[in-house]
Amino acid sequence: MAAAPPAQQAVRVYKKILAHDLMIYTNHKAASEIKAAFDLAQSQREAKAETIQAMPKVIENQMNAKVFISRHLTGKAFDVRNTDMNSKRQNSFKQVVLIIGGATALPEGKPPHFHIQLV
Repeated sequence: MAAAPPAQQAVRVYKKILAHDLMIYTNHKAASEIKAAFDLAQSQREAKAETIQAMPKVIENQMNAKVFISRHLTGKAFDVRNTDMNSKRQNSFKQVVLIIGGATALPEGKPPHFHIQLV
């Protein structure tokens, strides 16, 4: 599993900001730093592309300081879409992850998916 580059993670965080879903990140300080780059670009009336381009530098600086807003950046996480799973299949999927071990399946809602994170 390859690590997500900062630019790709910036797109993910951008979408979370628009969905008002930053609370999924356990490192609130790191999320706030990235949001500050978003807010600055928005205050300067930057377009979507320019706003997103302002965010990877913050993520890179965090990574250089060994701060990772997501395990996607370390190659220790991936997402599994669950919109085509009914509740029984979702529960079965979570059970399989538990039985196999070494990972957790965290449900996320915007967009609906499981964030699979290696422990």
